[in-house]
Amino acid sequence: MIGYILGILTTLLIVWLFLRIQVNSFLNAIAEAKQIESNLEKLYEQYMKVSDEIIYDLGLKIEEGKEALIDIEKSSMISTNEDKSITNRNTRNKKKEKKAYEIRLSSQQQSMLQLSKAGWSIKDISQNLGVGQDQVAMVLHIYKDGTLV
Repeated sequence: MIGYILGILTTLLIVWLFLRIQVNSFLNAIAEAKQIESNLEKLYEQYMKVSDEIIYDLGLKIEEGKEALIDIEKSSMISTNEDKSITNRNTRNKKKEKKAYEIRLSSQQQSMLQLSKAGWSIKDISQNLGVGQDQVAMVLHIYKDGTLV
């Protein structure tokens, strides 16, 4: 009878040790998961901060680009008016000619417009030409059908 009780106690002791090992493993896994969650939260906060900074910088660049275009348009209008007055003075007895502005695009900008017309996405164009997506988007926004918008 004592041997039987000792056998049961030994079995219970082994089961208790096994359960304790499993519980410790489970608790360790929970602690590791909490650490991973904490690291992910920190990464997410950093990501949000960096993305907000990028968006802000892009907004500034877009505004600078708009201002530059306005300056270009103003200077084009001034030079056009000067050209017209010179032409008018020199050709008083001739028919007035309309001057058409020729927009000169770089080969890269022409490629961007051609690929866009062919149905390529901004992402695909930027990867193909090795430029940023924001640059492609700006060129496509500024030039429409090969003309300055």
